[in-house]
Amino acid sequence: MPRQRALLDWLDLDRARSEPLQEQMARQLRAAILQGSLPVGTALPSSRALATDLGISRGTVITVYDRLLGESLLEVRERSLTFVGSGFKAAPMSAPPVSPAPETC
Repeated sequence: MPRQRALLDWLDLDRARSEPLQEQMARQLRAAILQGSLPVGTALPSSRALATDLGISRGTVITVYDRLLGESLLEVRERSLTFVGSGFKAAPMSAPPVSPAPETC
């Protein structure tokens, strides 16, 4: 499944960090969705397949998917497949924001 492989290429969970794996995964997926790296309609791997490929518990993946479903970033449809949802606004792909110059008197 090419999309699954692409997801695994950039999803970087670090067990040495003090941040729990589910927090790392949720943060990374949320950022990818909001920045448009995972476009609306992108199919995500099943929780079982992703857990196996990442070497983490399926419960961790389910918890993250459920959290992002609650944030309307993911949606479940046809035969319980999980997709990037359409109930949010992704940030436009443009140049990074520029800080305003300090005012001088």
